[in-house]
Amino acid sequence: MARYYFYTADMFYEDKETPGAEVSRVGDYQGVYTVDDGTLTPDAIFANLMEELKITIPAEAKDNAYYHITQFNNVT
Repeated sequence: MARYYFYTADMFYEDKETPGAEVSRVGDYQGVYTVDDGTLTPDAIFANLMEELKITIPAEAKDNAYYHITQFNNVT
């Protein structure tokens, strides 16, 4: 049985090569994450979501960008 989780996440960019550079919020994202594996715990689902979000970071920002999930709710 599929489970659905609503999430919102902010992407931040930090220029690590420039000392004292500010962290910039570059976007916010939301969606519904679908899970078909009924054996996964919410913690494992959250970790999988984070890994999938990391894949969406543009290649030129990989080392300097990260996501912060601000909401994660089961909506089934």
